[in-house]
Amino acid sequence: MLQTADFGIGAFGKITLPVIRELEYHATLLNGGGFKKADNNSSKDIALRLNTNIYSSDSLGSISAGAFINMKDQFTNASTNAQHKGILLALTNKTYGNIYGEYLTASSISGYSFGGFIYPFQKLLPQISLIGRIDYYDPDTTAANDQIGRSILGAAYDSGKNVQIAFDVSNKTIGSGNTESLAFMQSIISF
Repeated sequence: MLQTADFGIGAFGKITLPVIRELEYHATLLNGGGFKKADNNSSKDIALRLNTNIYSSDSLGSISAGAFINMKDQFTNASTNAQHKGILLALTNKTYGNIYGEYLTASSISGYSFGGFIYPFQKLLPQISLIGRIDYYDPDTTAANDQIGRSILGAAYDSGKNVQIAFDVSNKTIGSGNTESLAFMQSIISF
């Protein structure tokens, strides 16, 4: 038996409900032992992700919402039984850009992220977009001064059908420490 990953089964698809036009789902049941570990106990991990488009119009665009839950060490008496839960809300507009917000919580962690891109010069320079993102993550809410804050600001230029060139500045602060700033120039190629 190949022991190179956490084995499991999954199901994904779309269902139609009376209230929601289309609900996408992705469910998994994994070994739970962890990456590259043999299955030597009854511990299993379960994950479920749901998302749907809750509103669409030609002028506003579409609003999507999603949620997920990951449950570790199920079907066992293990004391960990950790759960990670998250929600996402996004606005997608083909003319003006996309924005989103997401939140994550678990037994001793929390975090959020807001970001997106906009086309501020749509009529003059439609190939330029502004990029922004703010992240906050606390890997251990019981410990002091370990939270991570990060912001990214930049611009992207569509130089062809599938090629984009981006320049952005990233600032990262851990706890009350100094802020680390990095500048990036990158190309994004879509296939």
